[in-house]
Amino acid sequence: MLGVFISALVILILGALIPALADDRPNTYGSKLEEYIVRHDPKNAGDVERLTREFDQKQKQGVI
Repeated sequence: MLGVFISALVILILGALIPALADDRPNTYGSKLEEYIVRHDPKNAGDVERLTREFDQKQKQGVI
């Protein structure tokens, strides 16, 4: 479980460091999740976990 949090935080940090989250990025689950998490400005690992669950739920509902 901790590994998931760390992985999500690494994705978040890399997304913030890479200046171009440009349109030419692949439209994959990971890139969509990263964009969703970064857009919601998480403050801790708990936020990242919650946002990941929200994203998955919205994706299943077809909202995302």
